[in-house]
Amino acid sequence: MPDRILVSTLRKTWILDLDGTVVRHNGYKLDGEDTFLPGAKDFLQQIPLSDKIFF
Repeated sequence: MPDRILVSTLRKTWILDLDGTVVRHNGYKLDGEDTFLPGAKDFLQQIPLSDKIFF
């Protein structure tokens, strides 16, 4: 099994759901603000600026 996965260098389009995927489900109601789920912010920051993200 390879240690790395090779991914195309072409630009990508990411389609992500916010509530419960990137931020805590109903966090704005529970905490008064949206709170990133563990690892979500790091994941988003690794996406190249040339890619497109839709929420």
